[in-house]
Amino acid sequence: MGVQLGRGRSRRANGDINVTPFVDVVLVLLIIFMVVMPAMQRFLWLHIPPESADQVEPPNQQPPIVETVNA
Repeated sequence: MGVQLGRGRSRRANGDINVTPFVDVVLVLLIIFMVVMPAMQRFLWLHIPPESADQVEPPNQQPPIVETVNA
């Protein structure tokens, strides 16, 4: 008979994870990153100071202010 109406053996739940959609999404993300990264590297400008530039000294460190409240 082509249609079962609840008789016979019941099907067990499949506990396996289908990884095919996950692999598809990962491959699409990989392709997107491969296409976008060369364009981003072209427009990435870094302004690095030359080595001969004077080093900036940190500001003078003052001792912290401590307040005591007696209530």
